[in-house]
Amino acid sequence: MTKIFRVNMADQSVTEEEAPSKWALLGGRGFTSRVIMDEITPGCHPLGPNNKLVMAPGIVTGSAAATSGRVSVGAKSPLTGGTKESNAGTPVSQMLGRLRIKGVIFENQPANGGWWLLQIGKDGAELLPADDLAGKSTSEVNETLFERYGNRIGVVCIGSTGENLMSMAGVCFNDTEGRASRFAARG
Repeated sequence: MTKIFRVNMADQSVTEEEAPSKWALLGGRGFTSRVIMDEITPGCHPLGPNNKLVMAPGIVTGSAAATSGRVSVGAKSPLTGGTKESNAGTPVSQMLGRLRIKGVIFENQPANGGWWLLQIGKDGAELLPADDLAGKSTSEVNETLFERYGNRIGVVCIGSTGENLMSMAGVCFNDTEGRASRFAARG
């Protein structure tokens, strides 16, 4: 895995970069922790624009290795003020691994609010307006996106808890049946 997508929420841009060689052996928790340690100021507010949300599949995800289908999510936690990582078993991790994506780093905050959908595929990634998904449950978001894009997709979303910036919010991933049922607790 060699690609990193940086999603700048302030200007809704997505850039693709090659992973630096010093990160070659990092995946999952190792990758999320390294990015957080290198790029987040320790004194930043967990729900402020200087925090980052980092998502990364494990180092062998996308291969035939048994039990490798996990994805890690890391950031500075609003519950503890420290670095936190959580992971979930989901087809999303295998999809990212097969696309050779080492990680996705969400930075900054939207200047004018709004809701956004990050669409990732073999040709890259783009951020699309998604105000129609606001206020929906994670199950409703999954149903809407599966209807819109078909059943060969992975969905990562938040529900109303995350929309309202509640400290116990989590990131939801679909399972192999397409249900919104795999959570990486972020808090």
